[in-house]
Amino acid sequence: MDNGPLGKQCASPLGPSIVPVGINAVMNASGTVSVKWKSAPPSPQYYQLRRQLNGTGDYVTLALQTDKTFTDATVPTGTASALYRVFGYRGSETRTDYVTVGLNFGSGSGSGDPVTVVVPQTRLAA
Repeated sequence: MDNGPLGKQCASPLGPSIVPVGINAVMNASGTVSVKWKSAPPSPQYYQLRRQLNGTGDYVTLALQTDKTFTDATVPTGTASALYRVFGYRGSETRTDYVTVGLNFGSGSGSGDPVTVVVPQTRLAA
């Protein structure tokens, strides 16, 4: 047995990670962003969610969780875009497979610019 990052007992070896599917992101009326995804069997035991703002800089880890939904209440006012990456894990393995979705918030001028969803993309490690 092996303790994963969430401290749960996991059998090893656990096989490959499962990349989350069906990812979607929406901006809520409150100004928060909801990111949701699904998994296919065998499901990951937990997920890591990372975010990059305005297409620059490193992706920052926002959550390590078992839920398949996350509400981001920390997007700064005036942000032009946010990209979210979700990684699925089993046990203590380290994988680089992920799925990405993003939102473009318009000019950030508050003039009613539409929010558009960036087409979800999946990256599988070689």
